[in-house]
Amino acid sequence: MLRVRVAGSSTVLTYKDRAQSEGGVKVREEVETRLPASESGPLSEIIERLGMRVVFQYQKYRTAWQVEGLHATLDETPIGAYIELEGSRDAIDRVATRLGYSRSDYVAASYRDLYLASLSLMPGPVDRMVFPDQEREPG
Repeated sequence: MLRVRVAGSSTVLTYKDRAQSEGGVKVREEVETRLPASESGPLSEIIERLGMRVVFQYQKYRTAWQVEGLHATLDETPIGAYIELEGSRDAIDRVATRLGYSRSDYVAASYRDLYLASLSLMPGPVDRMVFPDQEREPG
């Protein structure tokens, strides 16, 4: 999968290998590069000319921290808030425990999968997860 993320003054292109779930933890290889936000248009055009197309768009508000050797984020999405911990398995388990979570609380599903599962409770478009005040055709 390729992800194009435009945030602030930068565009991040990320290749994400197929995810594996290991004990509730998502494990996958990622390779990314940053470009100025002004390059998102040409980058999207190159990707389209290669025959790829957007299959899912989503919004989130992210707050990030470094804690005990982990990259920790709080993602506020249209379907709820999620804590993401990236780092070694031992560090993830240690910090999750300090936050009051156990391995049974871990979610390895993607935001797309979580969103599609939520559609039975709150219908919406299947190709984009956006906040209600942002509902519009992708442009």
